[in-house]
Amino acid sequence: MLRYLFILASVFVIISCGSNSDIVRIDNEANPADSTEYMLIVDEINFDSWMITNSKRIWYYSHEYYQAWNKIYVSEFNSRVLRSAHRPFTELINYDYSIDYGIELDYKLYWYFMFIQEKYDVSLFAARY
Repeated sequence: MLRYLFILASVFVIISCGSNSDIVRIDNEANPADSTEYMLIVDEINFDSWMITNSKRIWYYSHEYYQAWNKIYVSEFNSRVLRSAHRPFTELINYDYSIDYGIELDYKLYWYFMFIQEKYDVSLFAARY
């Protein structure tokens, strides 16, 4: 009996630890045709707790500041996704520069990039000459 319980628990752990293809996703909260509300879904272990302890208050920087840096970071992040299949660069982030996602989403996305840089010891600010 204990053997079967161990096998069942092992299968459950393997299934629950399976990789999710979307690490970061920007979604409409409602029907895309009816809504201009967006939310950022981050499926990265420890991101929420890291953000609480490391981020500054939302209004510390301007909305334009977050947007400008997110354009740079998204571009570099997506470039790395196309060049490599290694984590954390596995899925493209669909960030449309012409859409105003609101300060809350841009704030969270900005701090996600700070988290990625610290966790994986990488720089997403690539100087291009």
